[in-house]
Amino acid sequence: MDGFTPFHLVSEVGNLKIMKLLLSSHQASQTSLDLRDKFDRTPLFYAAARGSADVVEVILPHSSIHLKDRYGATPIFAADINGHEEIFKQLVSLIKRQVDFEDGLDRTLLWWAAGTGQTTNERSCPSAHSETGHSRPEN
Repeated sequence: MDGFTPFHLVSEVGNLKIMKLLLSSHQASQTSLDLRDKFDRTPLFYAAARGSADVVEVILPHSSIHLKDRYGATPIFAADINGHEEIFKQLVSLIKRQVDFEDGLDRTLLWWAAGTGQTTNERSCPSAHSETGHSRPEN
């Protein structure tokens, strides 16, 4: 299925019990959970997009938060644009330069937050207003 592994599937459906079983039976390494599907998405990307905080918590030690999909989005963007504030905050706390973090089209976290109405995430990027230089086009 074009790189779509059991880890991708379980992350997408958000099943913690099966994820723990997969992790224990495969002794997952960094490489095994950073495998990409045909969209260059990782299991962490799917768990963040789905809003499965418990699955994110379990796979995070085995995953990179910086890997971008073919469209330039990371798990942080996936959590943000889907309105999963707690996962967003958890992942953002792991990066050093929150304000400058951009997707493949040079759109910042603040750009996505403004466009989706996720104003709470703006508090996670307090200096973003003055540093991004990007503005969200009006609808």
